[in-house]
Amino acid sequence: MNVGLLEAKPAWFELLLSPNGWLERDILFPANVNGNHWVAVEVNLKELALKVYDSYPDANSVDEILRWATCLRKMLSSLLVHTIPDTYNDPTSFAVERPEEGIPHQGNESDCGIFTLKFLEYIWARKQFDIEAEDGTPLRVKIVTEIFQNSKQVPSVNDAN
Repeated sequence: MNVGLLEAKPAWFELLLSPNGWLERDILFPANVNGNHWVAVEVNLKELALKVYDSYPDANSVDEILRWATCLRKMLSSLLVHTIPDTYNDPTSFAVERPEEGIPHQGNESDCGIFTLKFLEYIWARKQFDIEAEDGTPLRVKIVTEIFQNSKQVPSVNDAN
């Protein structure tokens, strides 16, 4: 099945739309911490683990990141308790981790968004991180180019008329 820019197999949709099918997948998303910094978040619902990938650890202390992640942990725990109470009934069991080893650091204060996007891409593809501090500007140009080129392929609302 072709869904715009990506191709997905019908089994993926069946799993996602089945009752509690979303529990079988990891969740990846960008998150803004304290209104000034982007990080990549990976949630593993099977292992009850939440990882926060941070390319600029000086922006927020470990304590600030963990305090922020605790709110997310509580929300996810509550969701699981209400969705599958027979299986999941301990709202404190979600582990929060901020990996440091092997995490590339950005070279300035403004590339956290670009690094966050690349982290999500690498995590999704299950690849080792292969970016360095000086890659920020070239990556920014590459991502903007890809967005612009792909936007020409997506029909606009006006094209339907």
